[in-house]
Amino acid sequence: MGSRLRSSLFMLLAVIVLFFASIIASHSQSVDYFYDDLNRLIRIDYGNIVIDYTYDDVGNRVTESMVYPPVTAASPGGGVYGSAQSVTLACTDPQGPGCGNIYYTTEGTIPTTSSPIYSSAILISSNTTLKFFARDLAGVKETVKSQAYTIDTVPPSGTVVINSGAETTASRDVTLTLTCADNVGCSQMRFSNDNITYSTPEAYGTTRAWTLTAGNGTKTVYAKFRDTVGNWSDAYSDTIVLNAIPPNPPVMIGETPYATLQEAYNAAADGAIIKTQAITFIENLILNRNIVVTLDGGYDSGFTSNVGGQTAIKGIITITAGGGTVTIWNFIIIE
Repeated sequence: MGSRLRSSLFMLLAVIVLFFASIIASHSQSVDYFYDDLNRLIRIDYGNIVIDYTYDDVGNRVTESMVYPPVTAASPGGGVYGSAQSVTLACTDPQGPGCGNIYYTTEGTIPTTSSPIYSSAILISSNTTLKFFARDLAGVKETVKSQAYTIDTVPPSGTVVINSGAETTASRDVTLTLTCADNVGCSQMRFSNDNITYSTPEAYGTTRAWTLTAGNGTKTVYAKFRDTVGNWSDAYSDTIVLNAIPPNPPVMIGETPYATLQEAYNAAADGAIIKTQAITFIENLILNRNIVVTLDGGYDSGFTSNVGGQTAIKGIITITAGGGTVTIWNFIIIE
């Protein structure tokens, strides 16, 4: 009778233990089983809880006990970073006697109690797999954990092309075609007309509307690209010639055309002769540079003759103090 009762109780207890074990296992990533020299189950490790078994002298299982191992976390966790990381390991043991040592490795091997003992932040400056575990004051160990770190300090590479590679443009408003390549991905870009002052970083895209600086001539646009971990590339650039002057420019200095009198004067060197066609300019002209210039009006469209012609300006010519010397030929001011 006593033997049957013990057998029944043992089976009931086994069912209860297996029931709770199945619940624990359903919330765990892996389960480890441990056996003694007689191939008897002595421990089941579910990661967040451990069940220990003991046996009497004749091999009967006599006790089951639940042990809660410590829990260790790494900060920052594994991932891709643009610079070396200082990683700290922190242990908690809320249901145990308290944390003992934390053991770790950085070369990918499984740590043991013979591995280095954590005492201060671990500097990770290259691609590393950090593995670690803690043991509490009663000797209970947690399951080994692993965090993989990728340290990427290589910036992206890229290209920028203005107006699909056109050599010239008649408009300051252009379209940039962009490419960016990086092992962890591109995230942002920014632009400049002088490689000094850049636009606000924005999300990376393959096209971008852009405005060139004013004035005819060769224009350069610069682009920089940023990867997802913060590395900015060097500047990539492309050039295009801006020629916004009409086919028959009304103003010339030498062989250089200009659209307005003011634009030509602003660009003139000391001693320059500014030639203008016999047309009417509707603009004000401010002469404020300490240079000697000549305004010679009345030319034909080829700038070959100004005999009998005059240039009319409907506006105000202002010469400021220190504005230099200006000689004006063949000009009339009209209201």
